[in-house]
Amino acid sequence: TSTGAGSPPAFEAAGGGTLGTECSTASGSTDCEFTSIASGTKQITIIFDAVSCSITSSLRVTIGDSGGYETSGYVYLTQLLDANNIASDIMYGAVTLSLMDSTNNQWGVTGNWKLNATKMGNLGGTKSLSAELDRVKVEIGGGDDWDGGSINIVSFT
Repeated sequence: TSTGAGSPPAFEAAGGGTLGTECSTASGSTDCEFTSIASGTKQITIIFDAVSCSITSSLRVTIGDSGGYETSGYVYLTQLLDANNIASDIMYGAVTLSLMDSTNNQWGVTGNWKLNATKMGNLGGTKSLSAELDRVKVEIGGGDDWDGGSINIVSFT
């Protein structure tokens, strides 16, 4: 906010985020769902801590609204540097969803992660929903299941 001509601006303290309930990606689990995301949320960061799977599968982030998860219409690109996936990869990193246009419920996504000592990946894209976002799901594809780690979210209004 302005404090007058010639004076430096004054900044309000940033509001804290709301931490979700950590989801274990222990053996036998295949997805983590974060539901009841607060109305007015403008940003969500998904945090991956030592997530691994039992075979070579891909993770998928799906967003949704009161009508359920949206299964199509995602525009994105994922890049894995050193694309030789092996089951022993352990993922650390974050994917951030940011509200781009509240009229169209359009969300942008960006993410970066590390897989072991020699691999990294990144992601970028967009997706519009039919209503306000209230849920996020992270799942593993290909009939695989996780065998370690955890996932959580922090959301900001």
